[in-house]
Amino acid sequence: MIHLKRARPEEASVLTAIQKESFDRECTRYGQEEQGGPPGYAEEAWQLAMMQDMHYFAILEGEEETAEGDRLDRLIGGAIVSENAAAGICHLGRIFLHPDKQGSGMGKVAMLALEQQYPDAIRWELDTPDWALRNHRFYPSCGYRKVNEANGFYYYAKDKSPSPPDRG
Repeated sequence: MIHLKRARPEEASVLTAIQKESFDRECTRYGQEEQGGPPGYAEEAWQLAMMQDMHYFAILEGEEETAEGDRLDRLIGGAIVSENAAAGICHLGRIFLHPDKQGSGMGKVAMLALEQQYPDAIRWELDTPDWALRNHRFYPSCGYRKVNEANGFYYYAKDKSPSPPDRG
């Protein structure tokens, strides 16, 4: 079982390590070692700044806990979202799972859980490097469609129906 919680500052070092391993492995897989991962991916200070400025979620494996003490042992990834609530648009800045968890279906479950955090969003947007071939299979499998290619990136979007009004 996968669930999301807002990331906490004490998790920044673990999130940094997971993110670094995940993106470094992808760069190696596609011969992009010199490029490295996205900005700030290997910097704990950047993670802390994103926790302040964006919606940064920890992706946790297992049953939801009642005590906060065991989160670090079950932390398997993270996701960063920015929201323009007035326009109903969410931008997925980043999602990552520990490499040992990739290809298990957990990424798809995490994407769905992330989208459910924003029931009023009518559109999701994201971008990914053109060389990240696994991402070009993953995002469409989650319902995203490629809407543009430019400057070494593919841009994806997913349009959703707005939540029906509560008639309770």
